[in-house]
Amino acid sequence: MPSRRKSSLHPPDMRRPRRAAAGCGCGRRLRPLLLLLPFAALLSVATFSLHSPLGLVVPAAVTVATSTDNTDTASPHHHHHGLSGDAVSGIDIRALNATPPLHAAALRGAGDALALPCGLGLGSHVTVVGSPRRVASNAVAQFAVEVRGGGDGDGDEAARILHFNPRLRGDWSGRPVIEQNTRFRGQWGPALRCEGWRSRPDEETVDGLVKCEQWGGNYGSKLNELKKMWFLNRVAGQRNRGSMDWPYPFVEDELFVLTLSTGLEGYHVQVDGRHVASFPYRVGYSLEDAAILSVNGDVDIQSIVAGSLPMAHPRNAQRNLELLTELKAPPLPEEPIELFIGILSAGSHFTERMAVRRSWMSSVRNSSGAMARFFVALTRVVSAKYVMKCDDDTFVRLDSVMADVRKIPYGKSFYLGNINYYHRPLREGKWAVSFEEWPREAYPPYANGPGYIVSSDIANFVVSEMEKGRLNLFKMEDVSMGIWVGQFVDTVKAVDYIHSLRFCQFGCVDDYLTAHYQSPGQMACLWDKLAQGRPQCCNPR
Repeated sequence: MPSRRKSSLHPPDMRRPRRAAAGCGCGRRLRPLLLLLPFAALLSVATFSLHSPLGLVVPAAVTVATSTDNTDTASPHHHHHGLSGDAVSGIDIRALNATPPLHAAALRGAGDALALPCGLGLGSHVTVVGSPRRVASNAVAQFAVEVRGGGDGDGDEAARILHFNPRLRGDWSGRPVIEQNTRFRGQWGPALRCEGWRSRPDEETVDGLVKCEQWGGNYGSKLNELKKMWFLNRVAGQRNRGSMDWPYPFVEDELFVLTLSTGLEGYHVQVDGRHVASFPYRVGYSLEDAAILSVNGDVDIQSIVAGSLPMAHPRNAQRNLELLTELKAPPLPEEPIELFIGILSAGSHFTERMAVRRSWMSSVRNSSGAMARFFVALTRVVSAKYVMKCDDDTFVRLDSVMADVRKIPYGKSFYLGNINYYHRPLREGKWAVSFEEWPREAYPPYANGPGYIVSSDIANFVVSEMEKGRLNLFKMEDVSMGIWVGQFVDTVKAVDYIHSLRFCQFGCVDDYLTAHYQSPGQMACLWDKLAQGRPQCCNPR
């Protein structure tokens, strides 16, 4: 695509010389803990860290100041946003009760990431000063400002509590756009795209502000309107203020000041003093979950200033454990139970485990026929008719699950879940499997890992084969179970494979049996709806 040119439609009084400055900042590395526990071993016995060489940042306000050691020379390009260099240099960080400025090398070394030790609070704000980097004409020109969570111990990328993504060039629409979204456990929610048209009057607002503002320079049905406005302004001498005064807020090699603030209903983004977009809070993400502000992509950062941050994190793990004794798991029963639920959880997933304890595990504690345990440090064998496995981001409707299991004739060997048939191995990407690891074209039938149930004879077979050293282990736990069930079929007896889409793999469906990829906030929302007799999703994907 051709590189962007400055249009003559823009009024000359909106162009200001670019003020050059060097990038700087501070940040802390997030080192997630990768925890892999084979399901067979679990049946038989049925952090992150923030580091900075500059020390702890005081949470009242965080300042990342510009460095004068390697300041760029002034650019011959002109800025048309109405932002002068004096406005940038005039920021008084003392008014923000800020910490002493940190050197530019700190931010560059941390990958343009700024730690938020105690999360965000109502009224918190972060200001980013930078300039989009010029890229090749045939490349996508974009960058992202993200509020991230603390990360996942199982190796997944940290949750995106907010993903603000300006695409200056290269979007499929052919126009400059701004896309906002959230992401949890690798799953994106529905995107909010701002393409230059102001949000409809009947669309709900965020703290009284529209989700998308209008800007000029777009194509399509608005082109004639823009030409008419330019003619009235320039030729006829009329002053018809409109979108012509506010072009797309980002231009390659030109300075911008972006301020992200938190309101009662959502996030608000201003660029060069003008509101550009707002994004409503989504169920499952709270301000206190914010751990890192990250800026990445084709952008050079000059400074970051964060203010009105909380002084202490609202969550205290020790306090939760000491005061909420009703959330502690009851002792394992001596007598056999009907259903044992094992929940895979990484050691660092305390928040996820607390969300499970506060929600659907309450029904397990009140049930005489079911027992649930997290597979973190289980040391006892449990006798049960059926064994269920799920993850710590899986919500389980216990009553409905047990009702479905009880429909199966007693003594029948079964494998219940969302069954995959003739699923081919992925040879590329995160879950890539080499031909040495699995040379066949397809896996045996297996149930998706977020939730499945096997009869006790299959569970006993898996344990026995493992103890005899005859169990074939595979890198993916759910595929492994499918392999073991296949071995059981070949050597012991037939198994009834029971497929149900209500064991949802990709997120949540109404009238679910299990819902996957549920954040702690979504767990609470699902539990509240279930208490009202409504098995409905929260922010379904």
